[in-house]
Amino acid sequence: MKKIALSVFLLISLLAFGQPAKDSLLVKDHAQVEARLKLMHYLDTAVLKHFTSITKKEIVEGEGLAYFYKKLVANSPVVWPSVAEYLGYTNGFSSNSNDFLNNLYKKNLDELIFITKLYGYPSSERIKIEVDRKCVLAVVFMARTDYKFKEVKKLLKSEIRIGNISQKEYDVFAYITND
Repeated sequence: MKKIALSVFLLISLLAFGQPAKDSLLVKDHAQVEARLKLMHYLDTAVLKHFTSITKKEIVEGEGLAYFYKKLVANSPVVWPSVAEYLGYTNGFSSNSNDFLNNLYKKNLDELIFITKLYGYPSSERIKIEVDRKCVLAVVFMARTDYKFKEVKKLLKSEIRIGNISQKEYDVFAYITND
């Protein structure tokens, strides 16, 4: 019984004292977190626009995936990480559109999980990032795939309890994931 009580006490202590460390780490690494979130948003938006608007004529005229990827790399809003490094395409990339999309969506979600575990959820209240005068909401990256859905849901519920994500932003997550 003493071991259980001690374990519960230690768990509560870790939860209580873990957040200030995450907050101070976020302040320290703000520029890197901001750069990653901007890159994630840029890639998500550019890919969504490209794959929903490309026509057969553009494909015939050479504006297929390879051409798009070159433009994607050239127009990156951040110097580091590079698009190729971020996506793991330093030795070339998949010319299959579905593989490219799935890789991007999984990478963005994995990156969001990593950021959340290390710094806490990057809500619009905790880290203000604007791209083209629009606020970047990290929750949008969860709408693109059901990859790791249960892990993300569990992680966000713990972030609500801590206060890193507002109920409003969590409700957006629940809405876009039909949860």
